[in-house]
Amino acid sequence: MEKKLSSLGIRLEKELHDKIQYIAAYEGRSMTRHIICLIQCCIYAFEHENGPITQADMDELKGSREKWKHFRWRQRRKSSKRP
Repeated sequence: MEKKLSSLGIRLEKELHDKIQYIAAYEGRSMTRHIICLIQCCIYAFEHENGPITQADMDELKGSREKWKHFRWRQRRKSSKRP
């Protein structure tokens, strides 16, 4: 079964772009592949700390800016309570 792919266009400052390109070349990857690896590492770290992100979690917040704003506010409030 084929995976569905989504496209993401991002704008980067020239210096950031060049540094990512340098690191990608150093590690023998394309810049796109390196960015995908960085994203996967970020998701792994988030899920390791907060538990897995389920389809139900994503569906709950999909399509509603108000829900996302509330979610971000709740997360900021939660993190500000840490010692």
